Parts: sequence; C-alpha cells; structure tokens
Amino acid sequence: PGSADVWGAGWGSGGAAVGEGATWTTKSFIGVNDRNFPVFLSPAEEGGVSAHGVAASKLLGADEEAVMTAIFAGVVGALCTYRNEVAEGYQVAQVATTVARPDRGYGGSYNYFDPDNFLYQSALLYSGDAFLQGQVRLVVERSGAFLRPNGQLPHHFDHVDPVYLALSGATQTGPNLFWTRTALRYVQVTGDVAWLRSYMPTLRQAASFCFNLIDPDAHMLDAPGSLMIDTFQRQHYTADSNGMMVGLLREFADAEWLVGNFTGSEHLQVLADRMAAAMNARLWAVEGVGLGGDDHYITQRNPDNSTRDFVDYDANLIAVSTGVAPPDRAKKILGRVARGHCSVLRGGGPTFVSEVYYDQENCVGGNTGDSWTSMGRIAYFHALACKRAGAEFASTLNDHIIGPIESELLRTTWMHERFNCDGGQMVNRTAAYAGYPSTMALLLREVRYGINIGMRNVTIDPFGLPSPASFSWAIGNVAVTFGSRHVTIQLPGNAELPSRHYTIVGVEASKLFAVQGKTTMSVRSSEDGVLEFEMAVEEGGRLVAHAAT
Repeated sequence: PGSADVWGAGWGSGGAAVGEGATWTTKSFIGVNDRNFPVFLSPAEEGGVSAHGVAASKLLGADEEAVMTAIFAGVVGALCTYRNEVAEGYQVAQVATTVARPDRGYGGSYNYFDPDNFLYQSALLYSGDAFLQGQVRLVVERSGAFLRPNGQLPHHFDHVDPVYLALSGATQTGPNLFWTRTALRYVQVTGDVAWLRSYMPTLRQAASFCFNLIDPDAHMLDAPGSLMIDTFQRQHYTADSNGMMVGLLREFADAEWLVGNFTGSEHLQVLADRMAAAMNARLWAVEGVGLGGDDHYITQRNPDNSTRDFVDYDANLIAVSTGVAPPDRAKKILGRVARGHCSVLRGGGPTFVSEVYYDQENCVGGNTGDSWTSMGRIAYFHALACKRAGAEFASTLNDHIIGPIESELLRTTWMHERFNCDGGQMVNRTAAYAGYPSTMALLLREVRYGINIGMRNVTIDPFGLPSPASFSWAIGNVAVTFGSRHVTIQLPGNAELPSRHYTIVGVEASKLFAVQGKTTMSVRSSEDGVLEFEMAVEEGGRLVAHAAT
C-alpha cells in the first residue's frame, strides 16, 4: 500500500523496495498542442478547474501565452544540467545564456549571475514546477561551491572551470549580490526553510564579500567595479551597487529572522537604512553635484569627494525600485528617464542604459559594446520603479515596457539579447538569448499581477490592470484568484513557515472580510482598499478572503 512516486538518485542507484508479488498501477497522460509550452489538463482538471481548486488562469489579453512562452520556450532550454551537455563525462548544474540553436551564445560559458542568471532562475521558479525549482537550487549550489575565502563568487564558468572576472576583465559586485538574491528567492518561492537553515553559512560567506566593502564612516559600499554592466567604469561609492545593496540587506535581514537570528536581522535593517540615507545625502544631483538638476542620483562619489555623472538609468531605476528614493525623488527620476533621447516614451527599446554616452575612455578596455543599447535587466527595474512611483506610471509600464517585449516575444518566440534606440531587437546581438523572455515572466508575475512571496510577507498588488482588477493566475504550484470581494491564494509551503504578513491591494474599501487559513478571522479593509493581516496556512492548504454580505 502507498506510493513509490518519488525521485530516485538516478539509474543504477537502486529503486524503491516492493514486496514479492506486489502489484501497482501506472498511468500516463499525453497532451499534444500547437503552443510553445506544455498545455495539460488531467481528468481532475476538466471543466477548467485545476487540482488546486481554483479556476484555470484568466489573465489580461495574451498574458498567459506570454508568460508560458517566456518560461518554457525562452528559458527552460538554457538549462544545461544534464550529462555531457557542458563537457564530456560531466553532469553539472549550469545554465547557458541561450537555448540550443544548436550551438549556444557566449559558447562554452555558463552561470552569469551578473544579473542575467538571477532573471533566468526567477523565471524557472515562477513556472511553479517542482522539478524546475529543484534545478534552480542545484544551479545556486554549483556556483556556491566555488566561493573564494573572501566570499567572492565566480562571475561565470568557462566550461566546468570557475572564472572570477567579467568578460571585460572587471571585478563586479553583481555576481555576489544577484546570486545571493537568487538563493533567497528560491526559499521565498518554495518555502524550503530546511535548505535555508543548512545553507545559511554559505550564504553568509557570499554576502560578506559585499558587506565587507561597506565603509563604516560613509555608510556606503566602496565598489570595485560596475554592478551589472561590466564594460562601464564605475568605482567607489556608486549608485548602482549601493542601491542594490539596500535591497539585499533587507532581504537578507528577513532570512536571518526566519532562521532565528533576530539580532542579526535588526542589524542588517539598520545598515540598509543608513545606506539609503547616505545615498540621498551624498549621491543626489543637487546643484553643483554631478550634472545637477535635482532629479537623479549621480554615477559615483570618490573618496576624495570628486564625482562622475552619466545619468545612469540602471542605477536610478534600481534606487527607486528598492525604496532608496523617497516618493518625490522617485517621480523626478522617472521624469528624467522619460525625457531621454532613447526613452521608451520616445519609442526606444525597454530600457536604455544611460543619458550620457560611455565612450572608450570611460569603458573597461575601451569596450563600448553596451554603451548604446537597451537591456532587459534595466527594463525589469524600470517596471518595478513605475509600480513603486504610483498609478500615473501605469501607462508607461503597459504601453512602453510590457507591451513591446510581449509583442516581440509572441511574434518571434526567441529573442535577441538587446533592443535598440528605435525600439526593435538588435539582430546583430546574440540570438535566442533568455534575457528578455525571463524579464517578461517577472514583469507579469511581480508587477502587473503583483504576486510577491517573501519570507515574512506575502503581497498581492496588481498594477495597471483595468479597474476593478479581476484575474486568475494558476501556474504550477501557485494559484491566485483575485476580485474586489473575493481572493483565494494557494502557495507552496511547509510547517516550518511561520505566520506571514499578508497585504492584498485593490479590494473593496472599508469592507469586512472573513479570512480563513490555519485559523479564521474577520478583517476590515482600509479606506483605500487594502486588506492586511497575519496568518499561517496549513501545509498544502490555501487562504481565502471573502467580503461579508
């Protein structure tokens, strides 16, 4: 009796023990379709009802096709975790930059957490597929196995060998920051607290590489290079690395809290607050600082107090997305970005690198290859910035960030590495690159449909949908049905997850809701339609919030 339906250690390692004369039943379902992704309805799901007990996905326009195409056509094929793919006789958890064409872009190199692999692995996590989520964990552990004593992670792998410098020869903060964020995101999405506890020493060592760069007097990170555009010369108190560091400090604080290190968690929150304050005091372009204008953060301030300023769109949008920029400054930044020559509002691809051109003298080795281009990684932070800045930027998100990427994804399925200033894909850049497809998956789940799962907080906050928002997201092991009077949330988890703070935005205002999870409570929504409560959920269970009649 019972089930032997478990993953084994592989062929030749033995199987499940069964008694003599035992019998069992096997069954298979084969779904054939003409889509770029698997479409599967088991008998339990006929009639549009999934095994989770909520309606099948009902998303705006072509969003469901876009997110599924992005993940399964654009990203899954970049996994090279099977035997002999990376090198003969090896099976290593590595990820290429592209799907097989049958060759691969940046041939022979893998695991670029700079931050493309952060985007790729996030998209795989958002598939809700347990096997793919397990592959993410293995990819994280592969890079984590090659930490240097000072905590520095490989920038990438050359076949099976770790490489610690970027292709340009620069040392970046990005690999450590984004690899650590990927590991934390794995826990956030899967609820695998046991793995977090066991792997926390490695995560602390990797994070220490960046923590040890923080100047205790300046309260800012003294960066050795650029965060995520390795060809750009950026050093010392830079807006890009410090803006991202504020976000990582807060996420790592939540991880320390979850494993019971409450003092360490509070300390990291204090560091984040001080760093944000220092950025606003020393990196904001007031008159006489950088190019001035009172509408952006400068590129860097040096120890001798001199400055450089290229009006970096990546750094400024990161600062908005991580909450460094107060609301008034966030809107000023988005206004400055919108006025740029290659702005998305002027038809440029999402999203351009900087206002001032990085010429040869300001690029590592004189390499200007990324000086006149748009990048998916910047579009991601642009979208997060629009959401944080408020409803007046919803049209920028819908029409000028998500719109162009979704249109090109559905038109071509596989996408080039970059967009250009006139809004088209750059056909001379790497083909079948996973960057924009993975970005698409994140923009839909995190920003438009607002499904964000943290270690201490769960937020459902749709942005840019027709009002009143109504949708059903049922992809893998995450299912959310949303309406102004009824919300159902089903997330993966286990008994080790404590009560989390739920924030649901966009429900009926000043309305009493019955909330049912592990317990039942009544909660009244705020005057602006926000429902907040603390709740634990049984393993495999779901949470329901329903407005009283």
